[in-house]
Amino acid sequence: MGEFTDSVYDLVKTVPAGHVTTYGDVAEALGSKAVARHVGWALGKCWDADVPWWRVINSAGCVSFRASDIASKKSKSKKPSSKKRKRDDDKDEVETVSQQEALLAAEGVTFETQGNMQKRRVRDFDDLRYQFPDVEFDEQL
Repeated sequence: MGEFTDSVYDLVKTVPAGHVTTYGDVAEALGSKAVARHVGWALGKCWDADVPWWRVINSAGCVSFRASDIASKKSKSKKPSSKKRKRDDDKDEVETVSQQEALLAAEGVTFETQGNMQKRRVRDFDDLRYQFPDVEFDEQL
């Protein structure tokens, strides 16, 4: 791994279970908020089981969902319509849960839907958002 990637992994390992942080928070703790996307790329290629990559979410408090990251699908049934008329809005809705959401839920993190948002936000995001202690590095990024 490169020095930057190793620094990202080491920092993410300090985020306690049941808490979350953002790509920008990690980047800022590393010395430059401008490298938030690079944090995402580093975590996207993470295969180290000791790095809790799932605790890093976007700044809106949501998981950055990727279609290839589906952990499960849950059916949310609606009441059936009359037999005379089948309406499209009577079909089952499917709730998709990503692997990242499932791993966070296993740590006690819950999600909520706000308004007409399609993404679910971490409930109590501000309270669960981990604040990194002052971290000093040899070089600024």
